[in-house]
Amino acid sequence: AGICLFENLSAQKQAESAFKKERERVLATLNSIADAVITTDTSGQIEYMNPVAEKLSGWASHQAIGQSFQEIFKLVDGDSREPIELSIELENHYAQDEHDILISRSGSEYAVWCKVTPLLDPSGHEGGSVVVMHNLTELRGVQEVVAYQAAHDDLTGLKNRKYFEEKVQVAIEDAVLHGHTHAVCYLDLDQFKVINDTCGHAAGDELIRQISRQLQQLITSPNLLCRFGGDEFGVLLWHVTSEQVDDISEQIRQVIVNLNFEWMGQKCEVGVSIGVVLIDESSNNLAEILSTVDTACFVAKESGRNRIQKCRPGDPVLAVHYGEMEWVNRIQRAIKEGKFCLYSQKIESLGDDNLPHFEVLVRMIDDRGGVISPTSYIRAAERYRLMPAIDRWVVHHAFALLGSVPQVSDQPEYLANINISGQSLSEESFLEYVLEQIEAFNIDPQSICFEITETAVIEHISRAKHFMATLKKKGILFALDDFGSGLSSFAYLKQLEVDFLKIDGALVRDIAHNELDYAMVRAIQELGKQIHVKTIAEFVENEVILEKLEALGVDYVQGYAIHRPSPLGVNVIKRLQKVAVFQ
Repeated sequence: AGICLFENLSAQKQAESAFKKERERVLATLNSIADAVITTDTSGQIEYMNPVAEKLSGWASHQAIGQSFQEIFKLVDGDSREPIELSIELENHYAQDEHDILISRSGSEYAVWCKVTPLLDPSGHEGGSVVVMHNLTELRGVQEVVAYQAAHDDLTGLKNRKYFEEKVQVAIEDAVLHGHTHAVCYLDLDQFKVINDTCGHAAGDELIRQISRQLQQLITSPNLLCRFGGDEFGVLLWHVTSEQVDDISEQIRQVIVNLNFEWMGQKCEVGVSIGVVLIDESSNNLAEILSTVDTACFVAKESGRNRIQKCRPGDPVLAVHYGEMEWVNRIQRAIKEGKFCLYSQKIESLGDDNLPHFEVLVRMIDDRGGVISPTSYIRAAERYRLMPAIDRWVVHHAFALLGSVPQVSDQPEYLANINISGQSLSEESFLEYVLEQIEAFNIDPQSICFEITETAVIEHISRAKHFMATLKKKGILFALDDFGSGLSSFAYLKQLEVDFLKIDGALVRDIAHNELDYAMVRAIQELGKQIHVKTIAEFVENEVILEKLEALGVDYVQGYAIHRPSPLGVNVIKRLQKVAVFQ
């Protein structure tokens, strides 16, 4: 019996020793892991907590053991801030939720992910719980920073375009469901690029910050102010009438216009073009609203800048814009696919000048082979700055055509007038392009006359003078087109070395019936004589007009009464050469 007792005691000691070692191994493991580990009994009192649990809770282990879990670990829901009770039933909640907050003894808050696992005794009954907490505070901080950056503009701290569009979608749904009226405003600063270019990007950034601060005082909750980037802002107005929208948009405009912005002693003026669209129960979708307000803002800018344009989807003003956009696509396609062609119209001398003289014209060819006059697409080309591309096409193809027919004499055999737009005149690279084309096709400069409208010259007077002076040294001639359409042309004329004055067709057309137009044409003709510049009258459409012009002593005439525009090709050039040679 003694031997059996000894053996039992020995086995018991071995078991206790093994248990002790296992316990020490488990405790060492628990003490070294990065997560907080807490065990509780069946009543929820703490039996054990590792050092990480001590750090998160702010309680020492010896202080916490025997205390209720809820007393030591104050957990609240990350969204509702409602207290969370520890229970086995919350196992699924903890397994899925990453937004619980642990409030420590000192009041510090930690974002934690919790996992609750029941402890079972050998009989399978619940013997308590093991709670594992993973500290997500650092990760959540990073996530919050990322989330903030995803919804905000770095420069101003305002919400960004993505957030704005989400809220506009909410406004559309509210309007459709509840019949409320909201409004979207799109703001595009005027002259911002000028300030950026002249004062630098630091000045531009400071201007954006100042405007943002001013607008934030005006646009308060529940309304929303966002920055889209660059010089563009968005405003969402909640529960407003059409009249209130008008008032607020005008206040926005005034705030920006009245901003006294200075940079390094230099005062900078700034304006804003604003597009406005109402959101009501008839609003269809986000894309339509955003497209409409963007177009409305563009129309405001193109109508003179620093103004407000309120539109609804389907407004006639938008139809005009969309029509122009269709022309933009057609123009770009025509340039790419070679669907432009050259025409010419004769310019006839009323004196003794026998040199063949014509104006080079451009026409677009439609998909069916029909000819489209520039009057159909010129407005869109000018509005969307496509004129430089068209001008380059004309210069290249006209020079290529003229250069393909070798001269048969050492004197100019014709004079070809080619139109240059104000947009091309404003580009430094265009002058270089013209010089390159002259060289490439071995063009006789004395056979070329560039026509520039007086409006283009006045708007770009410095560039115009440089452009003209450079090319005149090469021998190229210049005509001032549409002369007389503005009184300022007389003042600028003495600064320019022009060879021809093309009298504005609007004056010529009614010369037989309008005494004022007749007097204007006569004055221009007299001016031309005084400064030794030849005159060309365009829009000569009948014999009556022709006789009046001849009586006034106009030097050249152009119009349907003289010649209707016709395709310009190699044969035309050769025929003109023969006329010049045999005269």
